[in-house]
Amino acid sequence: MIQLARRESELRELQNALDEAAAGRGKVVVVSGPVGMGKTTLLHMFGDQAARDGVLVLRSCALNDACTPFSVVEHLLRDLTAFLPDDAAAHRKNLAGLWGDLALEAARHDGAMTEEAARHIDHLTNELLALSALVPILLVVDDLNSVDDQSLGFLTGLIERIWSARVLVVAGEVTGAAEGTAIRWSSLVHQTHCRFIPLRPLAAAEVSELLAESSGFLPTAGIARRCLEITGGSPVLLCALAQDMNAGSYPAGSEPLVGDHFSRVVVSCLHRCAPGVLHIARAVAVLGDDASTDVVALLARRNRDAVSRAVDELTDMGLLNDCRFRHVGARAAALNDMTDDERSTLHGRAARLLYDEGASATVVARHLAATQQIEDAWGVSVLAESAQHALARGDVTLATSCLRPARESCSGKADCARLTAALIRVQWWDNPAAARRQLSGLLEELWAGYLEEPDALTVYGGLFWTGRAAEAARVLERLAEDGAPSRELARMSTWFTAWYPDHPAPGAGQRTDTLALSMDDLWQQRTTEGAPAVMDGFLCAGTPDGPVLGEVLAALTALVHCDPADKAVARCEELEPEVAGAPVAVRALFQACRALVALRAGDTRRALSHAEEALSLMPAESWGVALAVPLACAVSATTVMGHYEKAAAHLAVTLPAAAFDTPFGLLYLQARGQFYLATGRPRNGLRDLWECEQRVSAWRLPVPGLATWRSYAAQALVDIGEVRQARRLMDQQLTSLTRDQVRMRGMTLRLRAATEPPDHRAPVLSKAIGLLQQSEDRLELARAFAELAHTHNVLGEQALARTAAHKCAILAEECAAAPLLDQVFRDFPELRADDAPPPDGPDAPALSSSEHKVAMLASQGHTNRQIAKKLHVTVSTVEQHLTRVYRKLHIRRRSELTLRLALGDMEYAGPRAPHRDAVPVWHARPAPGRCIGLG
Repeated sequence: MIQLARRESELRELQNALDEAAAGRGKVVVVSGPVGMGKTTLLHMFGDQAARDGVLVLRSCALNDACTPFSVVEHLLRDLTAFLPDDAAAHRKNLAGLWGDLALEAARHDGAMTEEAARHIDHLTNELLALSALVPILLVVDDLNSVDDQSLGFLTGLIERIWSARVLVVAGEVTGAAEGTAIRWSSLVHQTHCRFIPLRPLAAAEVSELLAESSGFLPTAGIARRCLEITGGSPVLLCALAQDMNAGSYPAGSEPLVGDHFSRVVVSCLHRCAPGVLHIARAVAVLGDDASTDVVALLARRNRDAVSRAVDELTDMGLLNDCRFRHVGARAAALNDMTDDERSTLHGRAARLLYDEGASATVVARHLAATQQIEDAWGVSVLAESAQHALARGDVTLATSCLRPARESCSGKADCARLTAALIRVQWWDNPAAARRQLSGLLEELWAGYLEEPDALTVYGGLFWTGRAAEAARVLERLAEDGAPSRELARMSTWFTAWYPDHPAPGAGQRTDTLALSMDDLWQQRTTEGAPAVMDGFLCAGTPDGPVLGEVLAALTALVHCDPADKAVARCEELEPEVAGAPVAVRALFQACRALVALRAGDTRRALSHAEEALSLMPAESWGVALAVPLACAVSATTVMGHYEKAAAHLAVTLPAAAFDTPFGLLYLQARGQFYLATGRPRNGLRDLWECEQRVSAWRLPVPGLATWRSYAAQALVDIGEVRQARRLMDQQLTSLTRDQVRMRGMTLRLRAATEPPDHRAPVLSKAIGLLQQSEDRLELARAFAELAHTHNVLGEQALARTAAHKCAILAEECAAAPLLDQVFRDFPELRADDAPPPDGPDAPALSSSEHKVAMLASQGHTNRQIAKKLHVTVSTVEQHLTRVYRKLHIRRRSELTLRLALGDMEYAGPRAPHRDAVPVWHARPAPGRCIGLG
């Protein structure tokens, strides 16, 4: 049994009183304190200790039989009979008969103290006093407040006669009991031989001691202080808290764990109070942070003095502090102890009371949301207003809890439609699946003319998200016919066209919104200057007042495929803390975008992690057509990693057919095509990849940043022997790309090289590698090095082949591209050896700082004049540097320079911190020996 409290001083005082009584000087001791202060435990401990010392201990708990006449007498006779030895059968029979006569007399006269009953009581008192001459007697009466009147008369008579007897009477008294009850036993304790022992709350040191004893660990000062704040020093509450901390997986040093033990003890303590105190405690629980003495008095319908006394009692019990529950767990226990009807009634009264007192709409709405029925129009109005305030703060949960009862209680189709639209608008951030189920009904209300423009846009957004493009376009047309503001209509039309290129929308040609303009430019790959505006627009989406979810995903998807990707990576990292507390839909979309960003950089591990987290945050039906994005990322990542069974599982998820009408469907088709290629089904893959091409052609949408399927299509064509067609496809793509689209150009050149004879591939691959270095796509760079290694191997250039293979192995390992890494190790088994030398051998030529700068700029395609201008030197100086570089590297032309720099087949004798643009991506990678031993 857990020790409730350290009460050594109180035990000593009781023992002193017992010693005096044993010496023939009878005593009365009243142990007093609020509920939960450990009175009962202290009386039990003292009684057990006295029994071990040979004292006759007679116990009675009045609380259990408070309505039974002479209940204390019955308990005493029971203990006394058990104390008598076996050879005292006659005496035991006499006592049993005495109780039988007393009970019969009480039953006959409805518990009244008749002369006959008084005679029986006097006889019992004489028996006790006579017995005390043989053995000291300890009479323990717990819960003196609940003693019945007949037992109280018996105790009064006994106490008046024990002053010279060996009897100690110890009674437990609850302070702060119901008004007027103390008068009943005032005559009981007025004698000079009566002492009082008040029990106080535990101090911080005592709390630490009890926790250390009961929890098995030494609590820190902070934990002990927090436990004291939660329990107010109440031993019984502290004991329950310790039990919860022992029962759960409580990590020492964290916030104390409040659980079922604590809740049950709180309820027990409340029910041990007077009924009026319990009612006031429930009023305090319902009001929560809005509680004050005056408001509680009005809600509980009690006078202020009675409420003040009850609040003081509950405070002494360790439950309240400043008229509020000390811990939310205690408040929840008090609320859960009520029936649903009781709780609803109190919340309804509290709402009206606070409304009349001028409280804010948010405060009143919290109570209205907890009621079962809202009957007045003012309640619906308050809930709607509070929902607006909650949305402004981004509190989706509160807004939802306000709008649901408001909609259920409103009358009139227009009001109901307006509230339904507001509810859908809120649910879309937290549970899109629930919101979409209400769309059809709301669409009917729109056509019936019950919805105004803001609510009509809600319907549009839902149709937009779920792939009902034709209906969404009709809504936009309706808004245009109704004279919707051109700026808003143009904005919506721009986003609609970005998502559904095959569905023209009214107003699409009038682009006036800054964010929409930036998005459109990114999507069309005209410029990347709008990137910061689009990324910052995501911050606005953290609350339901920001752009619709579709705008967010479309913007980030376009931005991710801009060159280079570092802006998207950096901005997503900056946004991470902003999105952490956002609604679930925002977090899911953000994780999908993070997956795109990671995949774009070749970080397949993170791409898969983010994609799976996105899919776990929302069920598939909540995603709508945007489901294509996380699925595509998951399929691509698992395919690259060689986890084909997991990729197939993701492909088994049903994707809405409308998703293929959006550019996000292209991502999915491309990912599925990659999967088919990797699993030896190039013709199946080619079918998906050609479908991407056909859709983009029909849409007349360039989106070259997303058009990586053409490269995979070229790979499929090479695999099935259609080399010429693959060459034509790559040549067409090269002519459509701008100089800034370095990643796509690098990928295209890599596949273009595969269509050339081996002796013509190296220069093309070296140019592709140079471009892919700038794009920061490690996976594509690894693939390019693999092609280069294979090319040199075919040409018999083993040193160069082995160096390129080593570069590929390092990058493939970083990208978790297990199939690519296995292929390199099969072609170059010596790379597995621990003694494999690094690619940069000891005899590699060293370039000066100036030579290195000139060589890097020349390898990136700059002319001598451009290099001279950048470095602020003459053209002649540039030519001299290049001559020395060619001589040191034993090369004759710039294409060879690009290749040598890509392979790292040289040393840099200058400072070790060259310009960022001039550093190969593997410059800071692990040492070669660390990577080549894997596999």
